[in-house]
Amino acid sequence: MKKQKIIFLILFIVMLLINLPSYATQEEILQSQSETLNIKEFVKQANQYTQDVFDGIDAGTLLNDAIAGKIDNQTIFSKILSLFGKEVKDTLKIIRKHYCNHCNS
Repeated sequence: MKKQKIIFLILFIVMLLINLPSYATQEEILQSQSETLNIKEFVKQANQYTQDVFDGIDAGTLLNDAIAGKIDNQTIFSKILSLFGKEVKDTLKIIRKHYCNHCNS
């Protein structure tokens, strides 16, 4: 019994002396992944290509909110719906113009 206590005490001391690796914080992990995946360049290009279509939506903010789990579906949905409506109107105008050009000739 005394041997078991000594072995247990030695193992306990060894465990205390071993330097266990520290775990990175969530922010450090996200920063590391951001650098590895070149997220800043992606956000820059996303803003460049979508600024005319999705006015008022910043890709960086949208990405950060998505990562944090705070997605504003209502704003995204309304922007997509207004874009879809605009495209439908433009298409109908083109069809009408094309149809009327053939009717008059």
